[in-house]
Amino acid sequence: MTTFAERLRALRRAAGLSQTELAGDGLSPSYISLLESGRRRPSPAVASLLAAKLGCSTSQLLDGEPSEHERRIQFELAYAELALRHDGAEEAVRRLAELLEEADLRPADETRATLLLAEAQERAGDLRGAIATLTPALERARAIGELSALPLIAVQLCYSHWAVGDVNRAITVGESALDACRQQGLTGSEEYFRLASTVMYAYADAGDEAHAGTWAAQLIEEAEAAGSRGGAAALYWNASLLAEREGRIDEALRLSGRALAHMSEFGNSRDLARLKVASAGVLLAADPPRVDEAEAALARAKDELERLGSEVDLVEFDQLQSTVALLSRDIGEAEELARVAAARLPQDAGAEQLSLAHRALGDALAAQGRRDEALQHWRNGADLLGTANPGRGTALAWRDLAERFRSAGDTEAAVKEYRAALDAAGIRDRTKAVLAVIAELSAGSDAAAVETRLTASGNP
Repeated sequence: MTTFAERLRALRRAAGLSQTELAGDGLSPSYISLLESGRRRPSPAVASLLAAKLGCSTSQLLDGEPSEHERRIQFELAYAELALRHDGAEEAVRRLAELLEEADLRPADETRATLLLAEAQERAGDLRGAIATLTPALERARAIGELSALPLIAVQLCYSHWAVGDVNRAITVGESALDACRQQGLTGSEEYFRLASTVMYAYADAGDEAHAGTWAAQLIEEAEAAGSRGGAAALYWNASLLAEREGRIDEALRLSGRALAHMSEFGNSRDLARLKVASAGVLLAADPPRVDEAEAALARAKDELERLGSEVDLVEFDQLQSTVALLSRDIGEAEELARVAAARLPQDAGAEQLSLAHRALGDALAAQGRRDEALQHWRNGADLLGTANPGRGTALAWRDLAERFRSAGDTEAAVKEYRAALDAAGIRDRTKAVLAVIAELSAGSDAAAVETRLTASGNP
């Protein structure tokens, strides 16, 4: 394209905008038509406005190529992304933070830099920093109507809230972003379905599995109808985890298989690696555990997860590897992997992941006959789990710990965790009033019986 008119027309069509939509409130459609016919040339202010709407730079629109400043920005973004992909998260954080301080970034470049910075912070273990980066970015995207960026930012922000254990905040942020997407007609996009899948799973973690399951079935049908392979992959993934929680292992494996088939079309990525790890968890939950298949799934995820995964991702990976090693009778490897998982977790991560790491370490120690050490790590896991949200997932975790305490002969701890499992599952205690009366009356009866025996023995 050699003329401004040709570039304007091509960029407008690529953005999916009509002349009326590009004109908006500030320009007339007829003026846009004159520009595209080559009969008018925009002022610098109008060119800047059009470029912002089209998602390109003013230089690209007017001259057909980026300016030196724009080339430098693209170089900085590419360098930061390269550093992030090759275990240089701290270097990426530094460069991206400096880049975002520049006042003349295009909205698209600012969004890309923000998402990369949050990912780098997460990779470095600074989950709170990622939240602080993404929260104002989401508000800015909503305020200026940056529709393509809004669901991308919201997905990453919801995940960060979930990773620090704030599931309710993840739901609030996600629902608000979903409403904005619906209002702007983005309900059929891949980004919309990925966001909906994230919010759906947060509902399950908050204890509302019934709503999450119903919504998951509806969203999968919508994603398949819309041809959103990436969106459907995310939905199948989380639906698989819900099915495993409910004990529907065959269904969970079928759903995780469909998720892998969909997501594999996009090549290796962090999400694909995380999905392979999640599928390994489902395989280990089968009865009996499908150890060889789980080990193979983890092996396929290893390189990509070590290169792209966050510390939270790697904790789950190490903990599952520890379980595979234990089930394969390699208890030394099981202990080493569990210790790595327990030491790796970021300080501000949610307690549930660390609880699982301590549980795995306790398992490895118990298998070596080190009962007291094992009990201590299981107790650590129980203490950490005490802050988790109620729901089936938490109830299963409590039941898992209760069975371990029972097998080790710690009946008191086992009863405590069984009761916690019932509470987390929403099975409330209806006996308090009755048991209080029984205790009161039985105490009186016991006292009367003692007095009677003393009187009969001549010792009133």
